[in-house]
Amino acid sequence: MLGFAWDAYKPTDLASAEAQAIEWDVVVIGAGMGGGFAGLSLAQGGKKVLFLERGRAPASSRGRTPGRIARLMSDQHRAEALRQRGRWDKRVAVMVDGKRATVQVPLGNGPGGSSAVYGAAVERYMRQDFTGEHGANAMPGVLSNTWPVGYDTFLSSYRAAEAILRPSGTRDPCDADDDARLMPPPALSERDEWLAERFNAAGLPAYRVHVAVDYLPGCTECLGELCPRMCKSDGASRGVIPALVAHGAMIALDCEVDRLEMDGPRVAGVRARQNGRDVMVRATTVILAAGAYISPLVLLRSAGPDHPKGVGNHHDLVGRGVMFHVDQMFAVWAPRHLSTSGPVKTFASKQLYVENGKRIGSLQALSGVVEAGHIEEYLRNMLPVLPLAVFNLGVRFGCRMVAMIAARVFAGAVLFSTKTEDFAYAENRVLPDAQSPSGFVVQYTFPAELAERAQAIRLAATRKLRAAGVRVFFLSRMRNLNFGHAAGTCRMGTTPDQGVVDASGRVWGTDNLYIADASVLPTSAAINPSLTVAACALRTADTILRAETGDRC
Repeated sequence: MLGFAWDAYKPTDLASAEAQAIEWDVVVIGAGMGGGFAGLSLAQGGKKVLFLERGRAPASSRGRTPGRIARLMSDQHRAEALRQRGRWDKRVAVMVDGKRATVQVPLGNGPGGSSAVYGAAVERYMRQDFTGEHGANAMPGVLSNTWPVGYDTFLSSYRAAEAILRPSGTRDPCDADDDARLMPPPALSERDEWLAERFNAAGLPAYRVHVAVDYLPGCTECLGELCPRMCKSDGASRGVIPALVAHGAMIALDCEVDRLEMDGPRVAGVRARQNGRDVMVRATTVILAAGAYISPLVLLRSAGPDHPKGVGNHHDLVGRGVMFHVDQMFAVWAPRHLSTSGPVKTFASKQLYVENGKRIGSLQALSGVVEAGHIEEYLRNMLPVLPLAVFNLGVRFGCRMVAMIAARVFAGAVLFSTKTEDFAYAENRVLPDAQSPSGFVVQYTFPAELAERAQAIRLAATRKLRAAGVRVFFLSRMRNLNFGHAAGTCRMGTTPDQGVVDASGRVWGTDNLYIADASVLPTSAAINPSLTVAACALRTADTILRAETGDRC
């Protein structure tokens, strides 16, 4: 993806009179996993598709590489480095339990969105994730976690997404419905074989994670980074780029959408800013796929006479019910003499998905080794950016020293993570905030029941693995929210008072506006949402195509 000729597929200058007169069949706001897959499907169906993407074309480097001192001193360089790596370049204001902070959220920015820099795990939700089981609906303040579409109906969309992503892995013994068509994964290292055997002995049946990587010769997996060869399947490599190259779609980069201009129930145009100029883009159909943080903001900013609280917000649900995952990193050790030559993304277990009637979560490998660079970046992102560069120099130097010491302490360890589902509380939300660098704030009250479930999986995993002879040490606290997995802020619902969109992704009360990103998910499950986002996007595109023939899915 790094070497793709993006400029060959840009439209005529959007600010020109010629471009202003064009009405596209479909405008897709956002070129991530949801937008990429929806746009590809519609372009394949003969639609004239235009992607509007806030980010710019990714690049491995731009100009002279700054020296070490410049990298330490300059916050502006840090933002530029994030943009070059395809990452969101502005820190986000969060207010958790009444305490305000700014954090660097691990999001993507550019073609492929967050999927361009994700860990490539593409797993299905389990059947129970669609049903609202295990008591979430009974708790005060929790929004419905029952999907308006059942697992059996949704299954065809999962299979279609998997056919595009081509994951490798093995079937999950804890999921009776797992019939994914998988490519054979590369062999585990001796060390990871030993660990998988210990997991099985602990009563935690292991399976190879479904990973969307082709594993070409010399593959380094590019987990968490942009892929230079497009062997990692993401929203750009498997969605946007095929739509551009084979099906006539176009993409406008550096194009940040501000609002939708509404004409009653229809979107009349999309107002955006590109290269410092205001533009208006018109389309027969608009798909909002800017992610669970930005999509609700666009709807709220689009308020007008017919939509006084924002588009789709008649029941005050836009931005509400934001869900994350609680991720707890832990280290495990294997005998030092075992070879570590093998893939990084290895195995997982869902044996603890539900225990004693509660959703406590899943376990999944994170990385093959504990490295100082990873620890330093994790620490730096958790700390605020200070006003003076000299203070930031001290913070960064301190993070580097701590990381170097920690890397020695954890030499030979392998990182895993627990993942615990978050339920959708109405009070937890995303709101516009002019004081935040990113223009929004996350307001979140950490539920006591979530802390209890996070503690339950921590204790269960520790007890079982230690009983099987594995040394375990947890690095993360129990309230570690994964802000990169935001979902549910424009959730699906059976009726307008239960959700912002219907089962097809169409915004209630509108004729030609759909949403196709993680914001529509009614549940966060205990699984990476990427595959489910892709499947929802394909389902939305299919609905749009079927509507022309009067056939509804």
